[in-house]
Amino acid sequence: MEKKIAPSEQKAQALRALLQGQADGQSGEELLSLLVRLSTERILQEALEEEQAMALGRGRYEARGEKVGYRNGYESGTLKTGEGVQHVKVPQIRGQQDPYRSQLWRNVGHTSDVLRKLIVEMYVGGMSQRDIEYGLEQAVGQFVLSKSTVSDLAESLTEEYDAFRTRDLSHEPVAYLFIDTVYEPLRRWGQKTGVLCVWAICEDGRKVLLSLSLTNSESYESCVEVLRDLGKRGMQPPVTITTDGALGLTKAIDTMWPQSLRIRCWFHKMQNLEQKVPEQAWPAFKALVADMRDAPSRKKAEERRDQLVALYQREFPEACRCLLDDAEASLNHLEVPQRHQQ
Repeated sequence: MEKKIAPSEQKAQALRALLQGQADGQSGEELLSLLVRLSTERILQEALEEEQAMALGRGRYEARGEKVGYRNGYESGTLKTGEGVQHVKVPQIRGQQDPYRSQLWRNVGHTSDVLRKLIVEMYVGGMSQRDIEYGLEQAVGQFVLSKSTVSDLAESLTEEYDAFRTRDLSHEPVAYLFIDTVYEPLRRWGQKTGVLCVWAICEDGRKVLLSLSLTNSESYESCVEVLRDLGKRGMQPPVTITTDGALGLTKAIDTMWPQSLRIRCWFHKMQNLEQKVPEQAWPAFKALVADMRDAPSRKKAEERRDQLVALYQREFPEACRCLLDDAEASLNHLEVPQRHQQ
């Protein structure tokens, strides 16, 4: 008879699928949010299952023997957080003298902020095993899980993080690379620093998360270190690299992959433009910019841009300067096949 997969292993499989490019995500922020949610759910699920094993005195697949009590399925558990609703399966026990109630589940509602902070720092900061153990003790309550259980869980997480951080990228057919420093939703988690997210669209259409690293700024030194690490791990130069206009990042790209086509991110460009145009005038201005951006060719886009600047140069000079900033990179998306431009 085939053994059922434990909920914690199901969470682990979903997390591996995300890292291998088998989950949807349109931006660095979305990928990071999904990573944090799945990681939080997985750690909480593993802790709940370990608490049940301690209460029964045996592991999931160990024979009951003379021990009292047996596993009796799960109840759905939800935890509302600033990042959304976390879903877990709370293990149940039958056959013991006193009804089983998870102490961890009662505690976690008051410590979820600590747990989320632990996950963010662990995956992007490379915390030591001692830091992870301390964070887990604070998050789940050291009086609920034994010291050895917390230590084993921390060791497993450390190994998985190191594997993600150092995994070979030579077999990933990267086509389009995206680099962005994400500050939101990190500020909601109490993080003052940002996370430099690097992800890619591969030739087979998968979106793959390649690298995460804490950063205080998009300086040349910090960015080129991240890009060199990708190269050391076997990643081949991408066809295009999409970024915002951070000078340190663009300089690092020119150093590492001068032959790749750099694309200025239009999501950030639109945000910058909106701040420089009065609210009542923005819809009309935005429509013209979008028409320029989505032109059928670079030549046509340049013509539309010249017309737009001529129309608004006196009225909105700052917006026009922003539109012309990094002008070549802003239209480089028109050099890729039209079905890929979106």
